[in-house]
Amino acid sequence: MRRRVKVSMLRKIAGIRALQRAASESEVARANSVLVEKTQLLEHSESEREADEARWQETVCTPLLDLEILSLWTEAVVRRDAAVRHASSDADAAKSIRDRSLYSLHATEQRSDVADELARRGLREHLRELEKDTLQEAADRHLQRRRKE
Repeated sequence: MRRRVKVSMLRKIAGIRALQRAASESEVARANSVLVEKTQLLEHSESEREADEARWQETVCTPLLDLEILSLWTEAVVRRDAAVRHASSDADAAKSIRDRSLYSLHATEQRSDVADELARRGLREHLRELEKDTLQEAADRHLQRRRKE
């Protein structure tokens, strides 16, 4: 009876570890999607900044330099640069979160694999004990029959 409880508990632990593994995989998928989103925002911000810088250079290179338009483009470039820095910071944070999620997933996978192996080993031991008990009972019955004869 004790072995059956132990095998049952090992199976429950393995089941819990499998759920933890699924949760970690889900977290990694979510972190990856956030990282992709933040990277796309960064790329978009960089392309907008480059476009504003190109317009600013066009304004500077024109023969008739309008200072009012130049100051507007300068402000736009500064704003875009700040947006790029912010987007870059967000992308870096998303990457570090994704990396932590991957590390957690690997640790969870290892714990799950260990729990699965312990459950399998416990089941094998339990089956060996059952087989041993069955063989012992058969031998005892055989000896009882011989003694009766």
